[in-house]
Amino acid sequence: KAKAAVAAAQSSCGTAPETGAVSELLLQASRVSAQAGKYDEIYDALASLPPGGDVTLGDVILPKLMEHLLATGNAAEGRRLRDKFMTTSFFAAMPADNRELRVQAYSDFMAWVAESEEKFVAALALSNQKLASPLLNFVSAKTLRRLADSGGLPPDQAALLSRAAWTRDYARGSSVKAADEARMLELNPDIKAAFEKIKAEFPKLATQRQWLLTVLRNPRFGILVNSPDWTDAIEAKREKFAALDPYDHNDKNWWCPLQIDRHLQHVRTNFDAASSLDRVNGYRSDQVKLLVDLAAYNALVAARDTMLKAHPLLKDANWAELNELAKAASAPKRLSQSAIKWGRASKGSDGAPEALALAQQAVRYGCNWNGGHKAYSKAVQELLQSRFATTGWAKSSPYWFDCLRQEWDKDYNKITTCDVQTWPKQAPLR
Repeated sequence: KAKAAVAAAQSSCGTAPETGAVSELLLQASRVSAQAGKYDEIYDALASLPPGGDVTLGDVILPKLMEHLLATGNAAEGRRLRDKFMTTSFFAAMPADNRELRVQAYSDFMAWVAESEEKFVAALALSNQKLASPLLNFVSAKTLRRLADSGGLPPDQAALLSRAAWTRDYARGSSVKAADEARMLELNPDIKAAFEKIKAEFPKLATQRQWLLTVLRNPRFGILVNSPDWTDAIEAKREKFAALDPYDHNDKNWWCPLQIDRHLQHVRTNFDAASSLDRVNGYRSDQVKLLVDLAAYNALVAARDTMLKAHPLLKDANWAELNELAKAASAPKRLSQSAIKWGRASKGSDGAPEALALAQQAVRYGCNWNGGHKAYSKAVQELLQSRFATTGWAKSSPYWFDCLRQEWDKDYNKITTCDVQTWPKQAPLR
């Protein structure tokens, strides 16, 4: 019936009565074939439709097939679907007025079913949010550098990847190869200018402390590619490169330890939105689950996790490195402790007072998820005021800080405890 309706519609230039039934007949026929696992039947029927520009194909049938294949964890068939339909000519035929929005859904699907890093990068190339995939927070520093040099990203996004790779090594206390550092500076001209300025100001200062001051002056040093909590990406532009982000003190001003459960949850949530599994586990799911075969749903969840574990980016994840990032000190703690060590050995003319003051700024505007800051923030303030009290840096930093998380109880009283933020425990994806 679907094929006959398509033929009647095309032979009559759309005047045949069957024209109005084409979309619904094809959708329901495709649903039955998909449930029976007979995907070639679907592809044969869809071959008679015009590419890309046809609403039935591009906005109805293929999106539902993509949801179905993701929800059932059928990555292999997803790749067949991709190779048959998601071609250059398919995307070129889409109407220009809403092409970007339509292509985004296909890009997301292609990224989930990618069988290699190269296929994943090709999917990102189609996206208008190239660094939004939660999978990118799990790749190693080595892979971030490789992706930065892949040639498929705008300069500011390649800069972010290389900067995140450098910061991951720095946060873990690992040395960075000279070639990798030089490349990061090449991709990040603002960082290079800041580093060269510090070298000119303090030429005799040890390289380690030149870098400490550079990191302190530039809150854009972070370990994440994107944030689960914000719709705009980490590379979101600020009025000045070195400006603080006034809203997100945890992901966009320096770094917190990597919360692996948080990011595993982000991967699953993002996947569930693409596969429509979030209709069962998302908003008002308590009501929806009354109508759901939970055994069938649990089977889909297991299939999802099996598919995710096989994804090339998660298989490539360096879990030893990720666990080190999870155990690493937050930026406020790490930078403050380094500044204290420097300040105790300084006579005041080598940049130490500035480092102490900026460390206090990192405490105030940096990670507030990992408990109180008193132990090192008070030590920074006391050292600054006792040894360098006559400097402008001491006068501009009269305070130390402890609990900075903005939380209120049910009666709208501010919670003053300094507990470490946690997320629901997630099953591993490896």
